[in-house]
Amino acid sequence: VKYMFMIPSKKLFGSKTPAIAKGGVEAGETTLQAAIREAEEELGLNRLNIDMSTMQKVFEGHVMGRIKLQHLTVYTVRVLDKDDFGPTVDETFATIWLTAKGFKRAGHEHHKFIVQETCDRIEAK
Repeated sequence: VKYMFMIPSKKLFGSKTPAIAKGGVEAGETTLQAAIREAEEELGLNRLNIDMSTMQKVFEGHVMGRIKLQHLTVYTVRVLDKDDFGPTVDETFATIWLTAKGFKRAGHEHHKFIVQETCDRIEAK
């Protein structure tokens, strides 16, 4: 099983290591709506390329941000075609598909425990 991550373009958006796509919830949005919007922006996700029946919240809690502790809610979803992704915003230098083991080796330090817990849960099914 592989998971898609973003590599930030600038230190302002995170280090140059693979990370979970993330961002703020805008006024009037739910966390799920914000997650889909951020995945569109930072990963190039195409809404028509996801199996909504597989959408699940896999983490909700606090992680260390660039400056302070941040609240983070993470969702996963199965994509129908791993090549059906569009352009990303300037916050993203690149996107990368990694296994849990690959992320453990190369991923953003503060996201490793979330990714490992998520992958363990998904891959156990």
